[in-house]
Amino acid sequence: MDEYGLVSSDPPWKWVVEKPCFVSWNHKEEGPSSLGQLSPVNSTSKLTIHIGWRPETNELLIALHLPVSIRASRHPRDMFMIIPCDFDISSLDLSFAPMQADARLDLESAGLADCNLFHVSFKLSKPCNVVMPQAKRQKPVKGTPKELMARLKSLSETSSFDAYFRFDTFAQLELRKVFASASQYNTPRILLESMYNGRGGGFNLWLNQGLGLEPVDSIKLDFKKSDSYAEPPRQDLPPPPYTSDTIPSLDLNKPHVEVPLSDASVASVSIYKDSDVEGVPETPFWVRMRRIMDYRSPSAESPVRQGRFKRAASLGSLSEKDARLEKQICLFRSPTFGPMLQEAPAPVTVVKTIADQQDVATIPMESSNDRLDDISRWLYTAWSVLPSAHHDLRTELLALGAAKDQSSSTDLRIQCSTRLAFAAARAPKQESTSSALTEMSEAEAHIQDTVRWINGVRADGDVALMHELVALAGAAMDVVESGVGEKAEKMRGFMMCKARCIASACMLGRTVTTV
Repeated sequence: MDEYGLVSSDPPWKWVVEKPCFVSWNHKEEGPSSLGQLSPVNSTSKLTIHIGWRPETNELLIALHLPVSIRASRHPRDMFMIIPCDFDISSLDLSFAPMQADARLDLESAGLADCNLFHVSFKLSKPCNVVMPQAKRQKPVKGTPKELMARLKSLSETSSFDAYFRFDTFAQLELRKVFASASQYNTPRILLESMYNGRGGGFNLWLNQGLGLEPVDSIKLDFKKSDSYAEPPRQDLPPPPYTSDTIPSLDLNKPHVEVPLSDASVASVSIYKDSDVEGVPETPFWVRMRRIMDYRSPSAESPVRQGRFKRAASLGSLSEKDARLEKQICLFRSPTFGPMLQEAPAPVTVVKTIADQQDVATIPMESSNDRLDDISRWLYTAWSVLPSAHHDLRTELLALGAAKDQSSSTDLRIQCSTRLAFAAARAPKQESTSSALTEMSEAEAHIQDTVRWINGVRADGDVALMHELVALAGAAMDVVESGVGEKAEKMRGFMMCKARCIASACMLGRTVTTV
């Protein structure tokens, strides 16, 4: 608390409690309210309780600190609710024995459900003052900042509330000392003039924070506009005609572009009712999405597709009947028909540069996608019984990823599952890896563990799987920033993404060759 300049630091304070806390109270109109758990949108409220005393001057400070970030690029506005020392301690348990609040969803959302807690009940004879910056906001506050400030204002006006924070023995002993003679202590003087880097603070300046201001568009302006300033009537001009002069792609006189990429296995269809012009039907939606989502770095098309394009390129050697089925695609757009039909893109060989070498990645796609999905799902399920499965069964997973055919893959998977069962039975009970991420540091630890595992398989594995790692980091950020209701679903998606990264690393040995 000394860094905020709330009170003088001479003589020094002895801080007993500086912990995140959860506060609940009963509002007269709105009913049960709380502050300290996840906020309604996507960020934690970061409410902390500070209890300090100064024996030399008989001063006791009890304050709740709430930083409110109105804009992500700016420093938060620090607000302090000062609890006066003359509150009623008759109903307070002066032994400060630890308690556990089981099956309370509100405490669970604040991260305090499975630990020993302090429970302090405050009964006040007057409302609390809230210290906040003097600087005025010109625009009204909205969203999460508005919700947090509205709850803090409601809390400061209530006559009783309950505070919960984590238990520790040092704080227990010090709280017993302090509250044994709490009636002798006074609330210290708040240094309002020098706070906030000299800009000054004040008590209960809610309007200065933008709370209670009406948006400009909702204020009724009662004045008459002068005729001289009347806006001229707007003339709605029609859009230009759709002709080849304005849209060059509509010029039907342009020569047709012939692309020899048709597929022998797909029968051509007529794109006009009374025309012999033919084209290939559009690729189904699920196939296109599969190609988009199943990206891998580096990647290439399967030999099956390569064989198809070789057949398409050798039209001259086909019989007349077969050549008619292999008719090339006519690429032009009709102004009355809609989007043109076109073939999916040709296979692309991806060239990746790594430090001092150049690798050309070729990935056989016959069974790679299915095997990648199988390993990912297997590993995701294995974590539910053995959170360290990817470490304990590293050799088995690499062998499964490098299997040459389906038969050996089936045998290796049986070995993996068997050894997983025995390893899980022998291992002590471990904390599940699927517990929801709440801090960015936890997310970074997951990413580092994954990168370390991948680079253990291949030194440049993180470069080869850079796209997957970026997607994994994005999924981790989604978990940290998500609300209570969707955090479990986001966490399942993150763990599946992590399993896919490790499964991709298992297959690096068979899918990437250096030339």
